[in-house]
Amino acid sequence: LQAVRRQLVESRKRLTTELGESEKHDSKQVYQIKKNASSPTLKALAKDLERVEKDLEKTIEDDPKLARIMEILCSIPGMGKVTSIGLIIVTEAFTKFVSAKKLACYCGVVPFDNRSGKCLKGKSKVSKKSNRQMKALLTMCARAVSRTKGELAMYYQRKLEQGKEKMVALNALQNKLIHRAFALVRDNRIYQKNIKINLQIP
Repeated sequence: LQAVRRQLVESRKRLTTELGESEKHDSKQVYQIKKNASSPTLKALAKDLERVEKDLEKTIEDDPKLARIMEILCSIPGMGKVTSIGLIIVTEAFTKFVSAKKLACYCGVVPFDNRSGKCLKGKSKVSKKSNRQMKALLTMCARAVSRTKGELAMYYQRKLEQGKEKMVALNALQNKLIHRAFALVRDNRIYQKNIKINLQIP
């Protein structure tokens, strides 16, 4: 179901992008022809996407363990249903990874030093072998959290005040979100403000 959803999203994005390019470069007449021809397809994609997302949610709701994990993840500020479902799938209900750090590495939010022997070359980079879909979802979550109030947004602001670049601070916030999610699922706890949890994160 998640694979089908991803295909539908990509198809809709591709068609929408093509229409956007047509609006910029084609005549109004040509653009209108393309728009009219694409409209039924876009409506059908939206309908199929809605159906698949409902099936995904129902699959999770019908399983008590998955439903509880979903409830926990969605309680975290900025963590929506799509990202929560993605985490449940890639972690196999948080059984695949032994630590939050390993999950964070898999999601591409842990920077590694660019070294050659004992020499450090340039900036730290995330692994190219990471799951790009999860990275993209977590980036959107981090951006949403950074614009809200609360301890996670304050963490992001502290990184900026330390002189970190915006994308570096966002990446640190994604890492924080992963550790937060892992800890809460581990402890079977809903997110609560001002409750200290042992995240084991620098």
